[in-house]
Parts: sequence; C-alpha cells; structure tokens
Amino acid sequence: MHNTDQHSRPRRWRRLLARGSAALVAVVTGVVAMISGAGPAAAAAPTWWQIGTGHAFTCGIQAGGSLWCWGINDHGNLGVGDTDRRDRPTRVGTSYAWVQLTVNTYSVCATNTSGRAYCWGSNYNGTLGVNSSAVWVTTPTELKGGISWDVLSMGSEHTCGIANHALYCWGANDWGQLGHGNENNIVTTPTRVGTDSDWLSVSAGSMHTCALKLTGARYCWGNNNHGRLGLGDTEQRNSPTPAGPADGVWSSIKGGSAHTCAINRAHELYCWGTNYDGELGVGDREDRSLPTRVGSQANWASVSPSPNFSSHRTCGLKTDGTRFCWGSNYAGQLGLNDTVIRVSPTQWRNEAKWASVAPGTYHSCGIRVDSTLYCWGRNSGGELGLGDLTDRWLPTQVV
Repeated sequence: MHNTDQHSRPRRWRRLLARGSAALVAVVTGVVAMISGAGPAAAAAPTWWQIGTGHAFTCGIQAGGSLWCWGINDHGNLGVGDTDRRDRPTRVGTSYAWVQLTVNTYSVCATNTSGRAYCWGSNYNGTLGVNSSAVWVTTPTELKGGISWDVLSMGSEHTCGIANHALYCWGANDWGQLGHGNENNIVTTPTRVGTDSDWLSVSAGSMHTCALKLTGARYCWGNNNHGRLGLGDTEQRNSPTPAGPADGVWSSIKGGSAHTCAINRAHELYCWGTNYDGELGVGDREDRSLPTRVGSQANWASVSPSPNFSSHRTCGLKTDGTRFCWGSNYAGQLGLNDTVIRVSPTQWRNEAKWASVAPGTYHSCGIRVDSTLYCWGRNSGGELGLGDLTDRWLPTQVV
C-alpha cells in the first residue's frame, strides 16, 4: 500500500496524484450519468482509496480523501464522538485530506496530506501515542511530536512508524515489541528505536514487530512464541534483530496475530510462526520458526495476515489481481462461501480483480480494481457496512 522508492523517501505526491485522479473519475462519471438521464451521481457506488479492519469494525478512505468508519464503537473506535454502533459507513469529521490509515483491534490512526497523524479508539497501554491517560478517545487526536510520518502500523496494543527513514514505536512493551531494549515499560508517545536512519517499512503484529531496511534486510523483535520472529528459535528479542545474510532480500513484510508473512523481490511468498488454523498456508497446521515458502509460484503482489489478537488468518493477492485466503473461517471470513478452514491459499472462482484486501478478526473487506468496496464474514456489529447484522460468506458490495 505504501509505494516506496528503494533509495528515497516515499513519494507522497504520487499518492495524492492517484487519489485526485480517482476523485476526478468519480465526478466525471456522475456528470455523464446526469446527462444521459441515468440520475444523479448518488446512483453510483462510491470509490475507495484504502480500507482497514479491526475487531467488528471497519474504516476506509474514499477516493476524494474523506474518512468513514462503521461497526461496533465500544471504545470510540469509529472516531465520531460517541460509542454508538453504526451499521453503515459514517463520515469521520469533515476533512478531505486523509491519505493513509492503520487499524488494530479497537483503535485507528490516520495520516493526512501533510504527514500529520491522528489517532482514536482504545488507548490501553498508550497505544494511541497521544500522551493521554484516557481509556479511549472518541475523535481523531493528533499524535504527539509534530512528526511528518511516512508510514504507521498498529499492532494489538502497540504502534510503530517511520519518518524520514527513522523508526519509532510506542504503547505496550510487555514482550519487548517496542524494540527499545527493555520490556514492561509502557511508552505513551512516539519514541525512536535506536539511531539507524535506513528503515524502509515496519509492521506491528499482535505482540511482535518486523521491519525492513532499505537494503531489503529483515529485522524482527518482541514475543517469539511459536517462532513468529522467524529467527529459528522461540527466544524473545527486545531490540531489532537481523535475520542473517542467508535470509533473502524482501520487498514487503506483515506481522499477524502470532505469525508473519513476507514477499521477496522475486515475488515469492513466505510465512512463519503459529499455524493453529493453517494460517501459514503451507498445507498443514505445524508451526514454523523460519520463513517457509507458500506454494511454488513467484507471482505474489501483496500479503495481509490479520494482526488482531487470536485471528489465525491470512489473505494475499497475486500480481494478476486474484484473491487467495487461508486459515480460520468460523464466520465465513475467508469469503469462500462456507465456514471450512483452509491450510493452503484458496481462491473463490470467477471473482473480479482486487486492488487490496484487509482481514479483520472475524470479517474481511477488500477494494477491487474499479475502486468499489466489498466486505464479508461476521456482521454481529454491523462491521460489513451493509445496513444489517447478517453474516455474509461471500464478498458483498458496500454501497
């Protein structure tokens, strides 16, 4: 999601240009519809820029830069100033300047065109980084430090981000997941990790963190139960730990609930860690403490393991836009029209192509290449945004 030049800062203007182009297409489509007598622009589905899923709630950015959330709201995680549930997308504030978001179990952080970040929802263990003792925050509140962020990533109870290739982490640290060299020290504001200034990307899992350097080298730290750090053992690490020269050169990495997946520069997919419900996609339910290749094809474009606590599931997209999901499926959250777990990547037949997919705890959402939004899985809190509380086992359009 974060298109980054290998040797320079992420080009935020490229994201803005793409966003503006999508918005222009939406406006032109509406005008053509009115001229042809097909009705006003409201007759067309909104176009979406990015989507994020938590535990029974969802947030997304539309192509024009507006931010919307829906589902359960017990922790103020919808950002609309109250704790009332919404079963349809509800606008957060009035800004059209949102460009990026990250969602965890009960919290959200989002950045605007200036790179400033705002967070809301559960603030347990200082996850939001707003230096507040409040248990939860119900409206977007600016992240402390005045930093212009290139990327943010939220785990279950901690958050990490990169600004000008420097790495910062804050929140819970009971397993050393902040990478500050210690544990059990809660940090309530963004705090730099070491002094290195060559970080490319970071992904916070449930209780661990992994990041890539500009060279494509992989570092992981925090809880290492079941080998989720991919270092060949189960020993906890309190500081970023390199995987070693034989590990490979990576283009992206994503931390899940208790597992991790990554794609190398040859477009090969690897996963490791807990494999309770087949979330590693390697054909069985045995844990792995080292990166293990998923399938034999070298055509993976992105991978998205759910980082929410106790969510044993992964989805990925191939370079041709086809969607594959695997792991737990108790509420139809794999979008395969059943509730059967899968231990290998599984595709639903005859789907339109996808641009992104975001698995939550028991539901998933994705954006297709035409920028339309679909959700599926459990819907007990209205997290699918369809105006009801009925589960869906197949992707259903949010309009």
